[in-house]
Amino acid sequence: MKAKVVALVSILLLGACSNSKVSRRTKEQCSLNQQMAFGFADAQYYSMPKIDFTFSLHDGWEVRTPAFGKQNLSYYEIARYNDDTTGSVLIKIHPFKREGAYTRRDEQIRAQMFWNFHFHERDSWVTQSKDTIDGWWVHYGIYEQEPERPHVIAHTLLQRDTLTNGLLLELIMPCTPGNFALSNEHCLTSVIDGFKIHL
Repeated sequence: MKAKVVALVSILLLGACSNSKVSRRTKEQCSLNQQMAFGFADAQYYSMPKIDFTFSLHDGWEVRTPAFGKQNLSYYEIARYNDDTTGSVLIKIHPFKREGAYTRRDEQIRAQMFWNFHFHERDSWVTQSKDTIDGWWVHYGIYEQEPERPHVIAHTLLQRDTLTNGLLLELIMPCTPGNFALSNEHCLTSVIDGFKIHL
């Protein structure tokens, strides 16, 4: 069921809305011992925009990689249960192709977000309010199949500069309106801060 798949993706963002004591651990306590990388050879193999980036996770994260011979919309999808295991957090790492592009950056951001939400709307997503918080474009809303469980879908852009390819991170999780904060979930800020674009 697509709604359940979406719920899994939403797990990652749910952690950002958690208020548990466990989720307030400091950044220094994170053990991000799983190094992930995507380079030029990978981009060629999967027919995706070329880029070289790294990030780090701990063992609780699950990773979905691209598939050869398919139209891949993400470099990776990463997800894990939040600290109190009431939900899960999902991050989709989308390409943000700039090399050879002649659109303005803000136009491209809006276009990519439009298409991302187009897929969510096919799974009954309804945006109820919007906000911009610390560089994240945040949409609060519900999936009509689960109206009792509000969600948040948030995007942020990572780039070395405006002319080279970057990453558009999409974060999805159960979350009540007005409660979006990466710092509320253990190590989530460290994971996001750990993304490094090298090419």
